[in-house]
Amino acid sequence: MSFITQVSALVIKDEKVLMIKEKSPDISGLWNLPGAHIRLKERVVDAVIRGTLEETGLHFIPESLLGIYTSCTDNHYYHFVVKGNITPDQESGTISGTESEWVSLSEMSNRELINARQLENIIDDYLSGFHIPLSLLKEDLDFD
Repeated sequence: MSFITQVSALVIKDEKVLMIKEKSPDISGLWNLPGAHIRLKERVVDAVIRGTLEETGLHFIPESLLGIYTSCTDNHYYHFVVKGNITPDQESGTISGTESEWVSLSEMSNRELINARQLENIIDDYLSGFHIPLSLLKEDLDFD
């Protein structure tokens, strides 16, 4: 078993969530929030900006930390979810990169989702107005 840290972007616009369709062999075809595994010495905010750009072609603007969610299957996952928006000049543009689209909140339950229970908790936290200021992330990564 390994410990894996990952980060996802939660972008909701007009009651629709930005989602991607995974391509990795073990999760191919499942829908997920855009994001990335956090690299060694990479800050959470930098990882979510990078992951969103790589998977959707959109520039993510982080606003707050929605939560840190854990799950354990074959590995133990720490999943940082960052709420934010995309740059205003891209709001009406098309999404590029991995197969991605805006999925309505009501339609999400009809999709094959990665870790549907966790995603439901994420959306519930968002709808409740819960968030954590990004300033509470204290990341000292410049050690030798």
